[in-house]
Amino acid sequence: MLKDLCDIMEYDPSALKYQAQKVVMEFAKHQPLAVFAYHDQCKRLLHHENAFLRYGMVSIIAMLMQVGNQEMASSFRECYMENLMTQEIAAFGNTIKGMPALLQWFPEEEKKLLMCAQNINNHVFYHHGQVSIPCQMAARRQILGFLKDWFRKSAYPKEWKDFINECAMCQENKVQKAAKQVMRMLNKKVVKE
Repeated sequence: MLKDLCDIMEYDPSALKYQAQKVVMEFAKHQPLAVFAYHDQCKRLLHHENAFLRYGMVSIIAMLMQVGNQEMASSFRECYMENLMTQEIAAFGNTIKGMPALLQWFPEEEKKLLMCAQNINNHVFYHHGQVSIPCQMAARRQILGFLKDWFRKSAYPKEWKDFINECAMCQENKVQKAAKQVMRMLNKKVVKE
């Protein structure tokens, strides 16, 4: 059945592909090894012409890595990290949300994520075919959200603090607010420790 569902996602031109993806997502949550058997097809779907399938596949792969093992994560490592360079904010956001699943197996990849964050002003995102500064701001907020849970595990606390401080000085209100929220949370944890 999973093979059929993956084929529907990859080849069916109708809206049925979205329903198939929802079912595969449920399998990924509850029977990740069964979905992993189709990891090559999952990797291909990361590059599907349909944006919604790509975004959903990023989430499915994160689930597989989170509940799987290092071998499973290794099979997705390269293609997942490529998504840090995507020009689509939804795929970028889903990739950031899934980074803890990858970093639990490959903590050395944090350096690439940090470099991406430090260069976010140069990262080009497109929205409706136009270069989008608001998408850059959304990317900052997504990285800050990631840091809420990851910061204590980080090998680069000083560099991440610099990023958080830079975001706190950002002209966009939502980014400032998110950065200050992360700062408060980190300060509370320091007091409790």
